[in-house]
Amino acid sequence: MLVGKKAIENSMNMDENSDMKITSFKFNTKDLWISGDQMCEVGTYDLSMAVGNPAKTTNDHGKYLTIYQKQKDGSWKIKADMWNTDLNPFASSQ
Repeated sequence: MLVGKKAIENSMNMDENSDMKITSFKFNTKDLWISGDQMCEVGTYDLSMAVGNPAKTTNDHGKYLTIYQKQKDGSWKIKADMWNTDLNPFASSQ
């Protein structure tokens, strides 16, 4: 779990410096609702990435939930975000 701006920045920097590069990332919103200054988005994702050298293509798909909070200027910022893959992490070892 990443908590706070510094933890998110550190994780993003580690990702950027790794040998994994995202080549495609698609979101499909399934539901969206607003209550007061909160908005909730529920959906699925499909992602492709190139990993290693030489690069091997890896695909993933799963679901996500994002909570936004409306700011004083009318914009929306992410308050909380979570996701998980639909793939079995042990499938490739069988």
